[in-house]
Amino acid sequence: MKFTDLLDRFPQFYVKYMTSSESKTLVSPQRTRIERVDRICAESGGGCYVVSDFVDSKTNEAWRAIHSEKATNSSQMESHFSRAALIVQNDTTSSKDWSVDHTTILAQYIAVMAALPFATGSLLKAKPTILSIGLGGGVLDMFLHTARPKFEVTVVESDPTIIDIAHKWFGVEETTNRKTVNDSGIDFLSNTVKNDRYRIPPWTPDSFRSGRQYDVVFVDACDLSSDNVTCPSAPFLDRANIADISDSLPTSGDVVVNVVARSDLTEKLYDRRRHHEPVERSRQRIRAEGVAEDC
Repeated sequence: MKFTDLLDRFPQFYVKYMTSSESKTLVSPQRTRIERVDRICAESGGGCYVVSDFVDSKTNEAWRAIHSEKATNSSQMESHFSRAALIVQNDTTSSKDWSVDHTTILAQYIAVMAALPFATGSLLKAKPTILSIGLGGGVLDMFLHTARPKFEVTVVESDPTIIDIAHKWFGVEETTNRKTVNDSGIDFLSNTVKNDRYRIPPWTPDSFRSGRQYDVVFVDACDLSSDNVTCPSAPFLDRANIADISDSLPTSGDVVVNVVARSDLTEKLYDRRRHHEPVERSRQRIRAEGVAEDC
């Protein structure tokens, strides 16, 4: 069953998914064919990324992934650039010609991030507004955009090379209700909350406004150089920036954060954010420890 079929049954699905003892691994590496699709480097010398396709000949399943050459091991690479499902064609065509399936989520943590705001009710109104910090392959935002085209989605990505890769190889598109902004997530939040610098969807002349608030803020921004807390990156742990995230939410809003950290640090990160959370939202919190947190 595709993930989109579960959108209207998120609370039940969430419990079943998170308590399942089944393996979340897509396929065994031993039967997977790997095809290197592209290698793209930043003009400013910010590093290179490799785009690869993985095709399982037994199950006829395939996915595409971005690997940063800064990552030192496979665990880091899997943690930071999630797999995008591919629509398998036939054996006579190269996988690089296959399209990305935006209706399917393969990574467990992204499935959890997508599910949480539905479970808490933040995305249940007709046209909610979403801010997603960190693009990667566009799996999260393009899933939401495909499943619910009326959702207003703004994605902020600081690395222009990642934006180019997402457009070229991951089917990420700019539409009336989905927009990518090349900027620091922290700067975008600060300016969105405090002034009218940014144009907000649906990108009409009237959409320049101050004090913008979002129904949901997703934070999936990571730092490969960190040994202790890889996700979120250090700026999102600063109390002033956490306050900006809080100010960008209405009382009923949610911030969902991908946390990759040593287990002894996870609770400290949670306590730091909880200081800025309204009491009424604290009572509604659903947490997925070590995968994503909803505040």
